[in-house]
Amino acid sequence: MGALMRILICFGTSLLLMKLAVAGELGLYVNPRFHPFVLASTVILILMGLIQIWHFRQPALHRTGKLGTLVLLFPLAAAILFPPSPLDADMASKKGVQYLSPEAMNQQQQILNKKEAEIRKDKRSPDSPSNTEDGSAPEDGLTEKDLQKAPDNRGTRNPYYGKILRHLQAANVITLENDNYIDRLTTIQMYNQELKGKPVRVKGFVFRADNMPGKTILLGRYAMTCCAADASVIGPFAHFPGADGLKEGEWIEVQGRLDEINVEGSLVPVIRASSYQKIKAPKDPYVYATY
Repeated sequence: MGALMRILICFGTSLLLMKLAVAGELGLYVNPRFHPFVLASTVILILMGLIQIWHFRQPALHRTGKLGTLVLLFPLAAAILFPPSPLDADMASKKGVQYLSPEAMNQQQQILNKKEAEIRKDKRSPDSPSNTEDGSAPEDGLTEKDLQKAPDNRGTRNPYYGKILRHLQAANVITLENDNYIDRLTTIQMYNQELKGKPVRVKGFVFRADNMPGKTILLGRYAMTCCAADASVIGPFAHFPGADGLKEGEWIEVQGRLDEINVEGSLVPVIRASSYQKIKAPKDPYVYATY
């Protein structure tokens, strides 16, 4: 019986991981940069299952307690009873949201050292115009010539985010996409004065708290560093007519101009817009840290 349970655990867990990978649901659990390790562990589990079959009729080298077997079976049972689903606004209320003012951001940010800079894509900002695989202009159409018109930010507090700031200043409309969301949002929070008045377009789910001003919501996204357990709610504030009537958790797209608003005694960036548009929730609602 013990051997059968070990075979079930090895092959069952590997099948579960393969199913999540094929269905594109693995990102609901772990950051995509860890997917190769998950797939490697799937191969190892299959090999371990084959070894268990090979030694099926031989006595076990060590005894496995019932409690340990139940612990290993728990992920399989949970996957069957609770299908994969993204975190929602209800979980955001439980986790809470921390609002960092630009002053607090500047205190926490440190100039990147050499090792950190090498980790961040060969010392290049992800908003660099040559960051596309085919050498074409990035999604917002900016070229090196466009960036030359942007202010010189070499004296900014953080060189890494200074490069992104230059890119955002040159853009006609600032967009926060999945692959650059965290870096661009951090830049907006750090340099809200430099970007004040810039047009911006952002998607997110409606989240509000008691301390928010009227007609103001947070355009929430879950940011995942390692796995779903450490996911936290981030996003810009948005102020527009009709915001108070929106249901919590609804996905909307807001386009307006960057300004600032007082929240808990601190001035933080806010998008002031005249309207909004309801949208469908994306298949992968998370944004992922790349460092």
